[in-house]
Amino acid sequence: MAKIPEILKPKIPDFSSNIYISASYQLSGSVLGLSLLGWWIDSTYATSPTWLMTLSITGIIVGFYSFFKTIIDEDKRKQREKDRMDENK
Repeated sequence: MAKIPEILKPKIPDFSSNIYISASYQLSGSVLGLSLLGWWIDSTYATSPTWLMTLSITGIIVGFYSFFKTIIDEDKRKQREKDRMDENK
């Protein structure tokens, strides 16, 4: 039986970049969302810039925590998958 050339074999799409895109959206979303909430509270209750600054800093902290946690979890998952593949060889 003839061997199928590599170029004709179906390619499996690599969706690993989706995790990193999602992590960046979480980061920007938390900063933007909490900053907008702080701006709204300050404009409603005339406490400018207390809540804007507080919630912006909170958004940055929460966003970076979520970003790095997602990246680290993905790296651990890839390492486990690689270890599993090495065991099967």
